[in-house]
Amino acid sequence: TWTEVTVSGSEKQWETVEGSKNDFTLFAGVYNGLIYKSVDGGESWVELTNSGSEYWKCLDVSDDGQRVAAGYSTLQRMKYSTDGGDTWATANYSVTAPGTVRYISGLDKFISAPDQSGTLMISNAAGSDWVQLRPESVSYRGVDSNLSGAQIIAGINNNYLVQTDLNGNSYTTITEPGQLDWRDIAIKDNGAKIFAVSR
Repeated sequence: TWTEVTVSGSEKQWETVEGSKNDFTLFAGVYNGLIYKSVDGGESWVELTNSGSEYWKCLDVSDDGQRVAAGYSTLQRMKYSTDGGDTWATANYSVTAPGTVRYISGLDKFISAPDQSGTLMISNAAGSDWVQLRPESVSYRGVDSNLSGAQIIAGINNNYLVQTDLNGNSYTTITEPGQLDWRDIAIKDNGAKIFAVSR
């Protein structure tokens, strides 16, 4: 069963939502709006005014709910928080517009894929500094990793899935699912199961 939750008494253009693995903390971003936080599994929400009003596209949160990396299309940037969303700063991320962000539990880092053509990126623990994981600039759509970062899989728009690793040393095309309009990737059971959606 599903329950509709109204936040601040009005409908909003929700774009992204993620939660921590260790408790009931959730973060949700509004496109052309603020980031909101819930600490009770979505029963109630508070707006994080310090996040600033942006065109939020994606976010993810560390297992303890303290570190958040959130991408927005305005100026193609990323913001991060290390104190559960109380304060925010602009990350050193200016290569491409982020479209997907994933937290890698085993590495305590974030990875991201672009919203349009760009490169795969990986952060430090805080999410404040980002570097290219791979040099290719292509139309990635979605990315996820197993716990160790040894298996990082991304989808390419109207193309194949590809696999690389934490160091970006390998780059393998996964041809079996075919060339599709990939949208998002999810890796579960530490890489034993891979879910990919297309349209």
